[in-house]
Amino acid sequence: MVKKDATDGERLCTFIKKNLIDDDLWPEFSSALIATGRDKEWRLFVEEVISTQLTGRLVSSGKSIAEDLGGKKFILTLQFEQRMKSLIDETTRGGLGNRDVKARLTDLTTNAVLATYETLKAADDKLIRTEAGRVPQCFLCNRRLVMVKGAAVRELSEDERQLAVEVEHVWPRSYGGNTIAENLAFACHGCNQRKENYANWAMVDSQSFILGWNPDTDDLQEVPGWRRFALTSWRAHQIAENGSLTLKQAFFRLTSVVLDRPRVMRLADAADFFNITNHTEID
Repeated sequence: MVKKDATDGERLCTFIKKNLIDDDLWPEFSSALIATGRDKEWRLFVEEVISTQLTGRLVSSGKSIAEDLGGKKFILTLQFEQRMKSLIDETTRGGLGNRDVKARLTDLTTNAVLATYETLKAADDKLIRTEAGRVPQCFLCNRRLVMVKGAAVRELSEDERQLAVEVEHVWPRSYGGNTIAENLAFACHGCNQRKENYANWAMVDSQSFILGWNPDTDDLQEVPGWRRFALTSWRAHQIAENGSLTLKQAFFRLTSVVLDRPRVMRLADAADFFNITNHTEID
């Protein structure tokens, strides 16, 4: 099973994985890493970093081209298409010999650029409220939120303000994340700020997240927010892949589980990113 892509940016990212990265190299790459004890994890990390970073490059560059031409209304013009084709040639260093692949990549990038211009529609906002229920939770930390938005937030105490509902794109708009109900979720102010523009767990410094062997409670408790987001994102991606779910559906599955402080899963092994979790394990 594979993750369901809910946004144009995700569809672009998946296309890049399947068509711009040579699958024949992965078995050899993984074999070369067996002695690290993290061969499968590092293969996924490299694949995710490359595809997400290239998605960001194409979308941000395409948005710049659109703005240079005069904005959203120029995206479907011949001028934009020609400049996008030149951009893709330059970005891939002319490595796309297959015309169909190049044409499809151009179309997907164009759609992802269009997604960056979308705004929250009243229908989507209403649907999100319906899904969340009367007592909405932050989709990243599970805390219950205060259903207050806009100017009314100023009437809250500082503690309440931190829990005031904020609408967050699960897959970032700047990476082609559509402003649709399936890509929008409630978040608290703190998580919304810590998530920033991260699309997934591989964008955080996973490679340097190492606490050594048998870290004490204080070390685990002091794991910063952006790394906690990465741990949650890593688990959500696993759930989405295993269950053929969207990212939002996977994150929502985690809101039904007790959120723990970060803890080591395999005590005999070093506590690095792939051996730490902050959610109770679920099937």
